[in-house]
Amino acid sequence: MKYILFNLLALSILPLLSACEDDIVSAEIDQMFTLAEEFSINRYSIDWTDARIRVNDALQEDGRDKAIRQLLRTLGDRHSYYQQSDGRIINSGLLSCSITLNIPSWPDEIGYIKLTGCCANTDPTTYAESIQQMIRDQDTPEKIGWVVDFTFNGGGNMWPMIAGLGPFYKEEVIGHFIDPDDVTVSWGMMASPQQVQGMLLEL
Repeated sequence: MKYILFNLLALSILPLLSACEDDIVSAEIDQMFTLAEEFSINRYSIDWTDARIRVNDALQEDGRDKAIRQLLRTLGDRHSYYQQSDGRIINSGLLSCSITLNIPSWPDEIGYIKLTGCCANTDPTTYAESIQQMIRDQDTPEKIGWVVDFTFNGGGNMWPMIAGLGPFYKEEVIGHFIDPDDVTVSWGMMASPQQVQGMLLEL
């Protein structure tokens, strides 16, 4: 009798646990929508009502990860991604940084840097440091110029790219962001060591 009662109790708890998990996931996705509606660069051109329906359909049919991926695709920026507390990254799946590198030959007095894309699964500090190491390896008094090749750069996280090219910049404004409300935010280099999006890099 105890065994039967235990099984009945377990069976009654399982639906409750499942309902709690569903509530947690729904609250998580709802919070993502709140942030997206406030900060997405495409926030004024997205039909958020339709987006919520599509994401909810994905959640019901395919589960949490597919729903998050659907939301990221809805944003249409090909850059946004979701990083969990355990470090796992979910992205839209629309951006690929995988390319085959063909490095051309250059005269010794010309430096050459091939700048590939920096996707969400790329460690940003390692990426930036590898670019700076390329510069160190080629930096000689005979250099009269450098070629920075963006051919086939698939995009991704721009900050490691900027940090990697830090030796080429002074302490200056390099560029600007302009949001949908025409608010301009300037960005650029700071004094050595370079700090870009939390990364410290000695030049």
